[in-house]
Amino acid sequence: MIARTFFCSWLLLLGCSGSSSPGIGNGGGQWAGGIGAVLRHRANAGSLVLVTVPPEGGAGRAGLRAGDEVLSIDGVEVRGLSARSITERLQGQVGTRVRLGIRRDAGAEEVSVERGPYQRGAAPASRGH
Repeated sequence: MIARTFFCSWLLLLGCSGSSSPGIGNGGGQWAGGIGAVLRHRANAGSLVLVTVPPEGGAGRAGLRAGDEVLSIDGVEVRGLSARSITERLQGQVGTRVRLGIRRDAGAEEVSVERGPYQRGAAPASRGH
């Protein structure tokens, strides 16, 4: 169950800008998207770290990079959140923004990331540990 939850959240957090456009293939409705990065969630340590940040995704365009630790999502502290809750907070309508509090090196800052459409067929290189 833990591995399944981890793997599912891994996939759901991967959202990259692609050729998809809002409304195509969903009857013109709202298109769900993500921040365009792969993250590792370790619930026991209360950490959420960016693992892969493609430059074309929202996270890459916002200046985030692999190794950045996410401390908060829209002002809500990540520590103590479940993988499902984190995923729900990072997902949203394409074009909307999410504020991430991040720690990089010795400093902390808040970064606004625009959500982009999920790229069809996108999957992490491995299922993690």
